Amino acid sequence: MTKGDSTTFMTRFGEVHTKGGDEVGGFDSLPIVDVANLGSSSVQERQLVAADIFDVCKNVGFFYVKNHGIPQETIDTIHTMAAKFFALPDEVKMESYIGNSADINWQMSLEKGVKMESFSMGYERAADHQRDLDDSPPSDPYNLHGPNQWPRDEAIPGFREAYLRYHADVLEFSRKLIRILALALDLPEEYFDKKVKDPGTNSRLVHYMARDVSEERTTGLAPHTDCGCFTILSQNDVLGLQVLNGRNEWVNAQPIPGTFVVNLGDIFTYWTNGLFRSTHHRAINMTGEERYSIPFFFSVGYNESVAPLQEFVSEEKPPIKEEFVYGAVWLSSPCVPIEVLLTPNIVDEKNHASLELKGPPLRTSTVVFPLLPDGSHLP
Repeated sequence: MTKGDSTTFMTRFGEVHTKGGDEVGGFDSLPIVDVANLGSSSVQERQLVAADIFDVCKNVGFFYVKNHGIPQETIDTIHTMAAKFFALPDEVKMESYIGNSADINWQMSLEKGVKMESFSMGYERAADHQRDLDDSPPSDPYNLHGPNQWPRDEAIPGFREAYLRYHADVLEFSRKLIRILALALDLPEEYFDKKVKDPGTNSRLVHYMARDVSEERTTGLAPHTDCGCFTILSQNDVLGLQVLNGRNEWVNAQPIPGTFVVNLGDIFTYWTNGLFRSTHHRAINMTGEERYSIPFFFSVGYNESVAPLQEFVSEEKPPIKEEFVYGAVWLSSPCVPIEVLLTPNIVDEKNHASLELKGPPLRTSTVVFPLLPDGSHLP
């Protein structure tokens, strides 16, 4: 739990200082928010959802959403496709290896460490319900949009169609959610619409391979915050996501059928001048089973500027960050977590895990990772 006159913490885009503040981060589990009225025609019903979301964004930064409206069949199908893709021979998967393209990181990618591998897709018009295929592509001075490298249809029939459909549905949900977040901040609902017209989205299928539970340590994603607006996560029934609370305890995000896990990214920290804070989390397979997760990263367009909104700036609370262009800073510090050796170390019945991050990274990266809440760096 943190409380005091000032707090300093590191995000993907630099150090942030905040003044004052209430006690935050003292959670033992992640709250569940019912978003059935996310798209209600009644503004009063939408405001009730916004009030619930305001509380969890201010105090936790992570929450489950239920009654989100995305068909379970769509979700089940992409999870099935993920398992099929990762079961393909390595030589088939390597046909879509990210190193085969000159474009930056938004292509289909296969990044394989000791215990995990992933497939990444970026925004394309076919995965956006609000755009037509013949619409002009987003302006891209930073070369962050690129053609997705899909596996051959004969290798995995229906894969592309299933992923495009899932992406389009989650994107539509994300555009509704950011409107509710605007309402939660007492802003017009359409306040952020222009900034996400051509969003900087990325989605990944991630396979955390079954681990030998007798091993004390295994490969996982290092503690980090997400750099965009927010992340929508679908996970199978195998535990892996952990969220760091204000007492430096790892709280398990237990898989709950019919829900997504949502977490705020650094952009909302900047927009709200520290009122909403993105929360550190990590991913690690703590079981002897195969784990699959599908994060969807929702961000502003790469040409959009980000800065604390004037509504949240005052003489007592000066801006915590200078204005920057999202794509330019992303290019200099890509939002890609590294893999490190982690110790699950579940220590009590509350499903907490101690903070233990010993050992070198398994691969090098230019990413600058955040300070932990106690001010220490990753070893």
